[in-house]
Amino acid sequence: MQYLHKHTLYISNSKRSLEFYINKLGMKLINCFKEKNKEYYQLNFDKSKESKQTILELVYDPNNTTTSFPRNSETLEGYWKIAICIKDVDIARENLIKSGIHVGAAFEVPNVAYLCHFNDPDGYCIELIQHKFQKNHIKESEDTNYILGNKPVFCLVTYRVKDINKSLDFYTKKIGLKLYSKMDVSFRGFNIYFLAPDIDQLPNEDVESIDNVEWLWQREFTMIELQHIFEFENTKEFSYKVGLKTGFEKLTFIDNIDEELIDPDGYKIERKRVD
Repeated sequence: MQYLHKHTLYISNSKRSLEFYINKLGMKLINCFKEKNKEYYQLNFDKSKESKQTILELVYDPNNTTTSFPRNSETLEGYWKIAICIKDVDIARENLIKSGIHVGAAFEVPNVAYLCHFNDPDGYCIELIQHKFQKNHIKESEDTNYILGNKPVFCLVTYRVKDINKSLDFYTKKIGLKLYSKMDVSFRGFNIYFLAPDIDQLPNEDVESIDNVEWLWQREFTMIELQHIFEFENTKEFSYKVGLKTGFEKLTFIDNIDEELIDPDGYKIERKRVD
């Protein structure tokens, strides 16, 4: 079955990044190896073979001088963030703060999610998303089996696209993903689109329905989130900064074919066959 297998990022210090993702977030190191002088570290929250959560692959290359660290979240950068869905954002946020991580205030984006943001040691943005809107959220006790206080799911990889129609056409027709949701954030100058393999049925077939939103945050597979910022769509000379210099190398899908593709904005997409 097709699914988003790996999300590959470059890092500047492997010891520091592993300490953050393992000891601060609770990820597990499932594999590490060296190849062509590069160090590869693969992490996930769920080590089970049945998991459809994406592996976070961190790459340390001592010869890579093109990646700029620390990073920032300027809108000219194509790659934006990963997200972790969790039952209680406030508990997770408090635990991160206690561990010495600076976390922004939690807030609710209307009809989207209750969430907050923080950064990893290289400045990559991480978002915490609560399963339910605050009005529907029922406070529960902390689960001490998890560093973040409740079971975390690696739920999103988010990046920006210039022409949403070209991007949707690429990901649905070329890659074969399903559009699960379109969320209207036009009051902030953009809309967001969520895609993943067709492995679950929406509560409401209308992808713009709010009925699907909380359901989406409770899935246990990883999706792609495309952020379409209106400001740049019709600016002919504009393009997002993508590629290795941004630290974001590629996404890898488990599929029935081996190929490397470049999407309409220049992001590297890899499809790998597993026999």
